[in-house]
Amino acid sequence: SPQCNIWASIYFEHGIVVEERFRSHGRLENLENAIVDYEKAVKYAEPNHGVCRSNYHRRLEDALVAYREKVAELTQDGHPDEAIRHYKLGDASLERFSRHSKLEDLDKAISSLWKAIKLAPDGHLEQANFRNRLGDALLARFERLDSIGDLDGAISSYQKAVDLTPDDVHKPPHLHRLGGGLEARFNRLDDLEALDGAVSTRQQAVELTLDDHPDKPLFLDGLAHAQEVRFKRLHDLKDMENAVSSKRKAYDLTPEQHQYKQVRAKCLEELEKECIVEEKHLKAEADAKRLKEERNAIEAKRLEEEATLMNSSSLESLESKIPLMQKSIKLTSEDRDSRLMILGDVQQARFKRLNEAADINSAISNYQWAVDLTPDHHKAKPSRLMILGDAFRSRFRRFGKIKHLKEAISNLKKADEITTNDHPSKALCHYSLGDALRVRFEHFGKLERLGDAISKLRKSVEMSPDEPRFLNGYGRALLALFEHQNKLEDLESAISHFERAVKLSPQDHPRRPHYLHDLGNALRMRFERLNKPEDLENSILNLHKSSELMPNGHPDKPVHLNGLGVAYLVRFEGQGSRADLERAISTLQEADALMLDVHPSKPSILSNRGRALRAGYERMRKLEDLNTAIQSLRTAAEHRDDQSGNLSHLLNLAVALQERFERFGSPADLESLISSLKKVVTLMADNDPNRANCLNTLGKAHKTRYELLGIFTDLDRSILNLQHAVAITPDNDPYKAHRLNNLGSVYSISFDKREMVEHLQEAVSVQDRAVELTPDGHPNGPTFLSNYGDALYRRSNSLGDPEDRKSALKAFTKAAKSAVGHPRQRFDAAL
Repeated sequence: SPQCNIWASIYFEHGIVVEERFRSHGRLENLENAIVDYEKAVKYAEPNHGVCRSNYHRRLEDALVAYREKVAELTQDGHPDEAIRHYKLGDASLERFSRHSKLEDLDKAISSLWKAIKLAPDGHLEQANFRNRLGDALLARFERLDSIGDLDGAISSYQKAVDLTPDDVHKPPHLHRLGGGLEARFNRLDDLEALDGAVSTRQQAVELTLDDHPDKPLFLDGLAHAQEVRFKRLHDLKDMENAVSSKRKAYDLTPEQHQYKQVRAKCLEELEKECIVEEKHLKAEADAKRLKEERNAIEAKRLEEEATLMNSSSLESLESKIPLMQKSIKLTSEDRDSRLMILGDVQQARFKRLNEAADINSAISNYQWAVDLTPDHHKAKPSRLMILGDAFRSRFRRFGKIKHLKEAISNLKKADEITTNDHPSKALCHYSLGDALRVRFEHFGKLERLGDAISKLRKSVEMSPDEPRFLNGYGRALLALFEHQNKLEDLESAISHFERAVKLSPQDHPRRPHYLHDLGNALRMRFERLNKPEDLENSILNLHKSSELMPNGHPDKPVHLNGLGVAYLVRFEGQGSRADLERAISTLQEADALMLDVHPSKPSILSNRGRALRAGYERMRKLEDLNTAIQSLRTAAEHRDDQSGNLSHLLNLAVALQERFERFGSPADLESLISSLKKVVTLMADNDPNRANCLNTLGKAHKTRYELLGIFTDLDRSILNLQHAVAITPDNDPYKAHRLNNLGSVYSISFDKREMVEHLQEAVSVQDRAVELTPDGHPNGPTFLSNYGDALYRRSNSLGDPEDRKSALKAFTKAAKSAVGHPRQRFDAAL
C-alpha cells in the first residue's frame, strides 16, 4: 500500500514473490527468505497503519505454519541441514512469541534451539548464533515465569556464544546480550557481582565496535544503563559520570535523520540533570556525615547503657526501677519517646531473667509507643524499629505464634528501608531482617523467602566480614538451604562461616555457645552425608561445650541439649554403644523437662526424645520405652500444623505405631497408624523420595484393617495406595518388586471375596512383573514365584485356560528348586 512505509511495502511484495517460488519448486530456502522479508515488512510498517500491519502479520503467520510443516517433513536424522533448520524453526517460534506472547511458542523455540545446538558439530560456524538465540529465548521465559534456572541458563548460553567468538565484529552483539542477562540477574537477586559483569561485558562490546558501526549507539545505550544502575546501587558518582559520557557518545554517533536521535537527546538531557542533582546530594551527605556520626554516637551510648543494664543489674534493681519510670512517663510528656524506650529495655531485661509473658508484652507496648512518637526522619527511628522487631521475635520464641514473627519482620523491614547504606547500623539492619526471614522460611518452607534471607545476611557479612554474629547468621541460612536442596557446597560454606564465627568470638562472649551449637549441628549433618567419623566426634565436642557454657535457666539451654542428644543418638545408630544411647535419652529428657510447652522448638525435642526411646526399645525390648516414645511423638505431631515441622514428626510416629502394632496387634494402633500415614501423604511433596514407601505402608495398613473388619472400602483404599506406590517407583528401584507383590496379593484377595475377574487379571499381571524385576538368586524370588503361581492357578480355575495351569506349575517348580529363600516358602511351593 502506498500509504505504508515504502520499505515495508517493498519487503512485503518481495516476500510474496519468493514465497510463490517455494510454492512452485518446494525449495525450503525460498520460504525462509520469504519469512525474513515478511518480518522486515512488519518491522518497518508504520504503527498507525493497522490494516497494512495486519496483512503483513497474517502473511507471516501463514508462512511460519508452512515452514514448520516443511521442516517436519524434510528434517530427517543425519540430514546435513538438520541443525540449521532446527535453529530457523526455533528463531521463527521465538519471533511468533514476541508478537503473540503465547508460552507454547516460547517452549517450542527453546526445544528447537536446544536441538540445533546438540546436532551442530564442534566448530560449526553458527554455534555462537545458536547459543545467542537460545539465551534470548531463555531470558524471555525468565521474564515471563520468573524462573532463576532460565535466567542462569540464558547467561550460560550468552557466555558460551562469547567464548566461541573471536574478538572481531561478530563478538560485540554477544557481549551486549550477555550484559543484559547479567543485569537481569542483578535486578532479580541483587547480585553485585552480576552487575559488575554487566558493566564489564558491555564495556567490551563498545570497545570492540568501530564508531561508524550502526550498532555502536545501541551498545553505548546499554553500557550507560548498566552504569546508571550501578550508581543507584552503590552511589559512586564516577558511575553516573561514566553513564553520562556513554549517553553523550551514543547521541553524537547517531545520524541526524535517525528515528532515535531525538529520543537519545532527551535521555541525555535528563541524565545530565540527574547527575548534577546527585552530585549536589552526595556533597550534602558528605558535609552532614560528621554530624550524623555524632548523633549516632548518642544512640550508641543509649544502647551501651541498655546492654549494661541487661547484663549487670540485679533483679531487685530492675523491680525498683520499673514503677518509678512508669510514674515519670505519666507525669510529663517531655522526652517521652526516649523514656519509653528505656522502660521497654528494663522490662525486656526482666523478661530475660524471669521469662514472664507480661514483661515482654509490656516492653513491646512501650517500644511501639516510642516508635509511633518518633518522626520518620529522626536519627533514632531505625534503631528503635530494630529494637521493636527484636522484641517481637522474643515474643515469638516465647509463644510460638507466627503473627509475632510477621510483626518482627514488618518492623525490621521498615528499619532496613529507612537506613542509608553508609549508616553504621546498616549491616545490623541486614542481619536482623535476614535472620527473621530465615526463621519464617523454617516455618513455611518457601524457597524464595530463604533467598531473600540469604541475600540480606550475605550483605551483612560483606559489610562487616569479621563480625561473628553476622557470619553465624549467614551460616544458618546456608544450612537451611542445604536442608532444602541437599547441595553439599551449601553445607560446606555454612560450616566455614560457623568455624570463622567461633574463631573470632572471645572465649567469654555470651553468644559463643550459640556459635558452637550451630557448628556442632552442621558437622553432624556432614557426617550423615559423608560418613566421616571425625565430623561426628567434632560435632559432639562442640555441642558438649555449647551445653556446658550455656547458663542454667537460659531459655535456649534446652535447644542446645537437644542438639547434643541428637548427636549422641546418631553415634549410637552408627556404633551401637549403649552408653551413647543412654546419654541421648537422658540429655533429650532433660531438654524436654526444661523447655516450655509453647516454645516453637518443643515439637522437635519431643520428636527426638521419641526417636531415642524407640531406639532404646529396639535395643532392650522394654515396652515402657516404646509406649513413652509413642506418647512423645504423638504430642510432637499434634503440637504444630505447619508442613515443614509436622511431616518428620508424623513419620517418626508412624514408624513407632507400626512397630507396636506388629508386636501386639492393637486395633487402636492400626487406626492411629492409618491416620498418621494419611496426614503424611497429604503433607508430603510429590517428589519426596519417601512418598512411595509411605503409600506402600498405608496400602498394607488398609489391607490389614480389611482382614480384621472385612470392610470393602479398606480393600479399595489398599489397592488405590499400592497402585500409586507402584506407579511412582522406578523399575530400577530394589523395592519395586516388593510393592508389585503387595499389590498383587490385594488383587487376589479382592477376587476371592468379590469374584472380580478384572482384579484376577491384574493380580496375574503385577505378580508377573514382580517376578520379571527380581534378579536370579534374590532371597525373595521363591516368594514372588509362589504368589505368581497362585494367581495363575486361580485364573486357571476361574477361566479354564490349561496354559495358566502349566505356567503355574512351572512357577511353583522353580520356587521349590530355588537355592535361596526361606525353606518354608520353598516347601509350600513344592506342595
